[in-house]
Parts: sequence; C-alpha cells; structure tokens
Amino acid sequence: MKREVLVATFLGHFTRLNLTFSEAGFKSIRGEYTKHWLHTNQQVTIVENEEGALRRIEMTVKGLTETGLLLAEDSYGSKFELSPDGNGFDFFSGLIRRKLPRVY
Repeated sequence: MKREVLVATFLGHFTRLNLTFSEAGFKSIRGEYTKHWLHTNQQVTIVENEEGALRRIEMTVKGLTETGLLLAEDSYGSKFELSPDGNGFDFFSGLIRRKLPRVY
C-alpha cells in the first residue's frame, strides 16, 4: 500500500470519528473504540503503598468505566477504577484504585 493511500484512509476514518466524538461525546464511539483496543482481559499488576509496605494486586482489565478510566477486576470479583498517578509514563506502575460499588 502506498503511503498516500494509507494516510488518506487514516484521515478519512479519523475525520469521521472525530466529528462523531465532537458532536456526541465519547459514548457515541465507545463500542468501536473498545472493539479494536488490546486491553480487554489483559492481566495487570497494581502496586499499592500501604503504610510503607508495597502490596501487589493481580487484576484483569474488563473494559472502561463511565468516566473513561480502566475497569479492572481482582480474583475475588471486586471491581476497581484505575487511573494513573501522574508521576510517570509507565501506566501500569503505581496505579491508584478506587473501589466501585458492587452491582447485584
């Protein structure tokens, strides 16, 4: 594929998605976004600092929260919203978590 064709194809697709996003917000493209991303069912290790002791928690990424952050689940089925701590570029190091209420 020629470079010009690749760029034109990308820009056409991006323009359509950007217009939809601008007019209707992220919810309007969320399904297409998550259909193509690589994070669903990805195993991640969360490191927490509890009173000076590091604790490692294994989690599985399940999708996105309503706020657009990663939704992860631990081995007990508890759900967590993961967000970067803003102190570095390694997204999977030093994440903080906020426990979401359990939905029955």
